[in-house]
Amino acid sequence: MESAEEELVDFNVGGWYFSIPRSKVAQFPESLLWKEVSLQDQSENPRLFIDRDGFVFRHLHYYMQTSKLSLFSCAELNLLYEQAFVLQLTPLLQVKWDVLCGFSISFFFSVLR
Repeated sequence: MESAEEELVDFNVGGWYFSIPRSKVAQFPESLLWKEVSLQDQSENPRLFIDRDGFVFRHLHYYMQTSKLSLFSCAELNLLYEQAFVLQLTPLLQVKWDVLCGFSISFFFSVLR
């Protein structure tokens, strides 16, 4: 359980509001999320706006909190993968999608073309 005093980072993602402990965002130092958060003055707590789909971002939020993906992520795999790519969440891009969802990500994207 997170410390009650741990600083939260607030995000507005396409009109959906998410709070993530700063330490969880820091676990993704290469991500655009961390790059934006690290530029902010810690004494202020602005809500960072991300122009992405908040409905899909909920999967990224869950992943950042737990380091796990829900099985519901598979239904929106193409959108989830796209958001992870744009936000440079490298660990999420390295997930074994074939094990999680029962098919290969390369096969999935070849079908979409």
